[in-house]
Amino acid sequence: MRFSVIITTYNRAATVTRAVQSVLSQQGVELELIVVDDGSTDQTPLVLSEVNDPRVHTVRRENGGMSAARNTGIARASGDWIAFLDDDDVALPGWLAGFASMIDDHVGAVCCAAEYRTPEDAFAGRVTASSMGPLYHNTSALTLAGTFAVRTDLCRAIGGYDEEMICSQQTELWIRLVPAMLERQLEVRTIDRALVRLEWRAMRERPLRDPAGLCHAAHALLEKHRADFARDPHARALYNGVLGVNAARLGLWSQARSALWSSVRAEPLSLRPWLRLAAGCFPRVARRVWGAAGQRSPQPSTEISDRLAVRQDVA
Repeated sequence: MRFSVIITTYNRAATVTRAVQSVLSQQGVELELIVVDDGSTDQTPLVLSEVNDPRVHTVRRENGGMSAARNTGIARASGDWIAFLDDDDVALPGWLAGFASMIDDHVGAVCCAAEYRTPEDAFAGRVTASSMGPLYHNTSALTLAGTFAVRTDLCRAIGGYDEEMICSQQTELWIRLVPAMLERQLEVRTIDRALVRLEWRAMRERPLRDPAGLCHAAHALLEKHRADFARDPHARALYNGVLGVNAARLGLWSQARSALWSSVRAEPLSLRPWLRLAAGCFPRVARRVWGAAGQRSPQPSTEISDRLAVRQDVA
């Protein structure tokens, strides 16, 4: 059994070496490490050139986003199994060996728990695999980068990552991955041990958590996977809520109210969708609660507005 670990990086010269070394220090497994530099403009190419290990393959490409970079790594992978690690995270000792201990012919993906640490190395929490609900056929898993490994042939068979997803890439991948495993009669196995350390950052410091990105992701998920969301009212309410709140943050009030009303219709007995809808009906309140902005960028908001204008509710 051979693992292909894929690290995608962009302008992370200060942290990528730490992530690389955490993979190379894994014991008891055969591995290759594919580092995809997604067009970095800082010292990242230099620090990667200083890594001297025959197991490391560095690929430099024009900047195209995380999903495209991961797909570049998937195309280069020669291992039987693929694992992903972000460039600011750390694989703990026993990470790949823990995955390997759960693998047999009946398994399509394996998951571990993870711990969060601040940039100052203070403990910030722990996450474990749990049931992901009807959207994922009630499969128990943890889908953050670093917390799972998947069969290479299976990852390729579903087409890898959707390169149009600005964020929520793992969510979209797993919506397709789970049915593909069920079709092959493969299962997900989990281990309740933290084998990876993820960097915790405040929401305001996460570059992909901007309103336009979240709006785009929620809309894309709801549109692309209508049938999957149709069987999961909670997920439908959640993602319509994300869509509505972030449309409001962009100042797209009619689209926001439409999405928030769809959230209420999905879970009419839940209080939160009603509260969000009430806030969305009063822009002054919404601005105070969600930080809805008047200083939005015209181009993203216009694009999102055009997309939402033709959106029809998920059944």
